[in-house]
Amino acid sequence: MDSIKHYIQLIVPEYIPMAITTALVGAIVTSNTLPGIEFLVVAVVLSLIVGAFNSFNAIADKEIDTINKPERPIPSKKVEEKNALIFAVLLYIIALVLSLTINLELFLIVLIAVIVTAAYSYPGINLKKRFTIGNFTVTIFYAVLCFLAGWALYPTQPIPFPIIGFLFLTGFSLSISKDFMDMPGDSFHRAHTLPVQIGKKRSIITIISILILAYIFLLAMILQNFILEKYYYLFAILPLMILNINEFRRESTTYESNGVFLKTIVLIISLELGIIALELF
Repeated sequence: MDSIKHYIQLIVPEYIPMAITTALVGAIVTSNTLPGIEFLVVAVVLSLIVGAFNSFNAIADKEIDTINKPERPIPSKKVEEKNALIFAVLLYIIALVLSLTINLELFLIVLIAVIVTAAYSYPGINLKKRFTIGNFTVTIFYAVLCFLAGWALYPTQPIPFPIIGFLFLTGFSLSISKDFMDMPGDSFHRAHTLPVQIGKKRSIITIISILILAYIFLLAMILQNFILEKYYYLFAILPLMILNINEFRRESTTYESNGVFLKTIVLIISLELGIIALELF
């Protein structure tokens, strides 16, 4: 049982709901209705990719995690590095095979997701350490590819690019906040994350600025009638996001920063549930 528990910790399951919710947004915005039973396959596929993504990243980050999160399965030797790699590859393969049971569009999206998430941690490429490219990579997966996985259930319909643009800008700004948790280890190993390069205070200002830009983009899309006027309701969550990001100013430990980041995930999911509600009602 301990072994199963450690593998569950390895995949960081708290990220899975965000991927599934984004896919659900993609399906509903595209079709204006709840998806059928086939969405369960999409949910499983994305869960597998998230698990593989985090497992593979845990191998690449083992030295950083020794400083930041020594209790994680690989630094604590609860899961061997070789076994974690085999586990990640198996999850990727199963995700690809399952995606083929839906259609070619989903398979291609999943294939791109595998390449992008593997490149994030792959030695020699390691996009995470290349300044904000790592944040772009994470955002492309969670905000774009997960959304398109939902769209792939209705491939004859046009892709809702305005919503993707809004989710990308919002997701990119908030993805930077994850780097606050890893600052001690990232600083020691000279990872080129934004907080390490410009400091916590300037990073928070950058995050809030991009977040505001996302809502300016949303406003422009509403005024141009590219999206529904009732999307104005989404502005209600902006102050909560800004207040939450501002909490990073006074959090001094990895544990405290992790709590704030989990609140960030909850806010993102709440935003996406708001989009779903506006589309359906």
